[in-house]
Amino acid sequence: MKKSWVIIKYSNHPENAEENRIGKIDIWRDYNNSWGSSLYEVLDYYDGSYNQAKKYSKTIIEGE
Repeated sequence: MKKSWVIIKYSNHPENAEENRIGKIDIWRDYNNSWGSSLYEVLDYYDGSYNQAKKYSKTIIEGE
């Protein structure tokens, strides 16, 4: 079964600064929710396994 993922990058929001997450990339399961927050930026979406999404996220980081 294919799963869907959203790839996010934490913003420079003060809450992220407290948690030392600014600029870090994370991959969350996508359940077809709407995404948006001042805490992160949505970089992309990916359909496949978590490991494939993780590899894909590295290509996004390298492209920045």
